[in-house]
Amino acid sequence: MMNALQNRIFSKVAPDPNSGCWLWTGATFNHGRPQLRMGSKVVLAARVAYMAFKGEQPGDLLVCHKCDTPLCVNPDHLFLGTHADNKADCVAKGRQARNRGEKAGRAVLSEAQVREIRSIYAKGGIGSEALGREYGVTGRQIRYIVSGQEWGHVPMRAVA
Repeated sequence: MMNALQNRIFSKVAPDPNSGCWLWTGATFNHGRPQLRMGSKVVLAARVAYMAFKGEQPGDLLVCHKCDTPLCVNPDHLFLGTHADNKADCVAKGRQARNRGEKAGRAVLSEAQVREIRSIYAKGGIGSEALGREYGVTGRQIRYIVSGQEWGHVPMRAVA
């Protein structure tokens, strides 16, 4: 038998028969995370669901998802963890967003330009500051590029 809070939560979910997730149909905020108003506060619905169905207070711990579905509030898919636990779970599952190179939001250069810079620099005759001015970046950026400290995912090729 469900209590009033459990009924309230369950009234705002659509169970997914394939995954077992309880997909939140109520309000969301902060990048689509489910929310629930509790008195004058707005709280994360997964946190409330965890407390309501598991009977445990998370305290300072995060309520994390085993299923990696942000809209899921199924207490069987939730677990408590620290920020480090959550990050480790993210890395273990290969979920960390890593936009690098051209996909990075603030990228100035393309991979082709990085290869050109490395080739030109390797031939000599032009320093990092001048090369940086030519490509619209700093001399320090050029040094990081040619050393592989940045744009390391672009293969370092031997120059003929």
